[in-house]
Amino acid sequence: GRPEKAKQVIESILNNKNQKLNSEVLQAVHATAAEMNFQEGHFGLAEKHIRMSQAHGNQSQFLKYRLAWCLMNRGENKMAKAIMLDILKSEE
Repeated sequence: GRPEKAKQVIESILNNKNQKLNSEVLQAVHATAAEMNFQEGHFGLAEKHIRMSQAHGNQSQFLKYRLAWCLMNRGENKMAKAIMLDILKSEE
């Protein structure tokens, strides 16, 4: 309902370096930031947040799917195709 407020909350969490957040929270925050940036067409930023979420343990197929689309939108078709094929071969 309130995307600007949600964006402010996510940014405040990411900008507060003094917080001790567990990996699950960081996965969710970065995944949310990735989706917000993807929806706004900021594919480079979305990719950055996807990779941060993955670095904290998020290996969801949907996140990989979004990564592939970020790459495709940025002209990195070969890597995007490889990720899509990996998703299709997955048993999840």
